[in-house]
Amino acid sequence: MATTPENYLADASKAALETLETATNSTLDSAEKLATLNLETARSSFDQQMEGTTALMQARNFQDFLALQNTLTKPVLQNAISYCSSAYAIANESQQELRRLAENGYAEFAKSVNSILDKAAKAAPGSSDVAVAAVKSAMNAANTAYNQMNDAAQKAKEIAEGSAQASANATSKAIGAVVTKSKKK
Repeated sequence: MATTPENYLADASKAALETLETATNSTLDSAEKLATLNLETARSSFDQQMEGTTALMQARNFQDFLALQNTLTKPVLQNAISYCSSAYAIANESQQELRRLAENGYAEFAKSVNSILDKAAKAAPGSSDVAVAAVKSAMNAANTAYNQMNDAAQKAKEIAEGSAQASANATSKAIGAVVTKSKKK
């Protein structure tokens, strides 16, 4: 069925409601994943802390105590890096889903507007062609700007992900080096 100007508002409202439902479900799924990650991290951290405390209490002298403390630091820091990476992955996944919804919504909106403009141009007097062409030109310019903005945002995201991964790798290597040096002492 072709969308008429009279039905456009109803169709747009229905599409907006469906998009809102999908976006809300996506956001709730992400919140659930993040809550699960937080609980798992808290449980794991507690278990590590208890094991570490028990080991430290069994140290025979101060040098054993220091050696154990340095050895116990590396897993804690690695878990923190892992947590941050997992939280970032959850947020990134959610952002990608919401971006996809926005892009689809915008594409449908642009398609509907063009359809209505085409119908209006056919039904309108001949002098209205200029106005319709101007609106279509503005829509095309907006589409081009939107696509360029998306491309720039994607490139910035890729750069940020690369920097975060490089930072995590460097931190992990530095922790390993410190632990190795403290074991040699």
